[in-house]
Amino acid sequence: MTYHKLRINFAMARSDDWLKIEQVEPEDKSFGGFGEWLASMGRVAGSIENAFRLLDRYQSLCTEGDGCFIAELKVHKSRPDLSYSFFQSYGELSGRAVHTEEHTKSITVQMAEEISLEHMPTEFHAVWEGVVLNDTGQHVNPPQIFRTGNVLRWAGVVAGVLRVNWKETHDFYTLTLPPRPGEEYDPNNPETAYQSTVYATFAGNIEIHEVDLPDMSGNCAGGVSYRINSGDDEDDGDDGGGDSSEDCVRHVVIKDCTGVIDEWDEPMTCPGA
Repeated sequence: MTYHKLRINFAMARSDDWLKIEQVEPEDKSFGGFGEWLASMGRVAGSIENAFRLLDRYQSLCTEGDGCFIAELKVHKSRPDLSYSFFQSYGELSGRAVHTEEHTKSITVQMAEEISLEHMPTEFHAVWEGVVLNDTGQHVNPPQIFRTGNVLRWAGVVAGVLRVNWKETHDFYTLTLPPRPGEEYDPNNPETAYQSTVYATFAGNIEIHEVDLPDMSGNCAGGVSYRINSGDDEDDGDDGGGDSSEDCVRHVVIKDCTGVIDEWDEPMTCPGA
């Protein structure tokens, strides 16, 4: 099995360097199961024929395009010039892009004199919200906040809530995962067709992330879908009503999340005939 390796060279590493791999949560919810998809679309099957049409549409979402799953990955670093290598066990890794994002959140401080942000900020603004309490439960003046790297510090152990706004810059990659051939994955567990792990090596350390996959269980994992057309209707998108005086054809498709396994046409009695 081959893989693509990307080497990025920057300045010399330091002993306090760190690196984190973050995966963007997949937005496509069509993998959540046929029933969930129907509910999210506000659809009601109504009839067996209509249910088959909706199932066919749902399954087409699972195998849209070439059937690949694309993972979006962020690499957060302790400093912009950190040197690291980034590679994967399976799939096609894109080139590096640099993205900047802004974050705003409230952070609860529970008897501490510092907190760490998830990212290395390029800019930040933080204020105390509401009351600030010392270790004896007394109200105190909000202490001044200082930043060292991604750590926010103040004088004394306190409890309170910080409202923090910060900007951060990270490296961004996409990992395209084509489905493995049928003999290389478990047909009862379609996620195994797409499994992959990414690695980052830096300053004598390694960061490992197993790619998270959407839920491919339920109807998306496999099954049979049907499309019913009347004999005199050449439009594949027919609503299935057809002319009951004509012969009808049921187009049968057997598929799983890796694509169509087999399909054929078979005669049938038209609905309502």
